[in-house]
Amino acid sequence: MCDALRELMKDDLEDARRLGESEGEVKIIINMRQNGMSPENIASITGKDLDEINAILEGKVPVIL
Repeated sequence: MCDALRELMKDDLEDARRLGESEGEVKIIINMRQNGMSPENIASITGKDLDEINAILEGKVPVIL
């Protein structure tokens, strides 16, 4: 029974994990900017595209702070 329930919830748990990870990344990127790092440096350090960094910093990516 426990294995069956775990299998049913597997996708939901994975989605929740990914969401939490993404929210954490966004918070770190915002914190890096607030501490004076340029978007270019943030992109270089995180390995994300500069456009994605700018979207996060412009508030186009929602995050719960």
